[in-house]
Amino acid sequence: MPRRTCLIAFLLVLLTAAGARAQAFDEETLTQCAIQKAIAALTCKPHDEFFYLGKRTGIYIYSGYWALHYTEFYAQVADKNLVLISSPDWGRKRISAKLEIDYIKGCAEVRLQKTPCNSITDTKCCAAKPPSTEPKSP
Repeated sequence: MPRRTCLIAFLLVLLTAAGARAQAFDEETLTQCAIQKAIAALTCKPHDEFFYLGKRTGIYIYSGYWALHYTEFYAQVADKNLVLISSPDWGRKRISAKLEIDYIKGCAEVRLQKTPCNSITDTKCCAAKPPSTEPKSP
């Protein structure tokens, strides 16, 4: 009987730790950031030239200056790990990419197969690490 109690207590500690780790960052904000960087990579522009407008019916909406005018870009997350990116200026063209959420490190990343500008792009966004509570050695 004591062995069973220890096992249950151990499992509760593990579940509590896993839940706390999963809540340590805002997954929605990091996903928005990673998608914004992916759109920038697909258009060969800096990510700060695109603006998150909001989310409607599960679709992230961004705006940016592209092809001589302001246009909207849309990103839909499907099955928690696939992102479909489109724009009215692209016609029927849709770009699919893999969305990876690292719950241990607190990061989100959109992995593109290749970008038109053939540059290595960083689409990873990570939560700020909390300050260390350990005392500093002199």
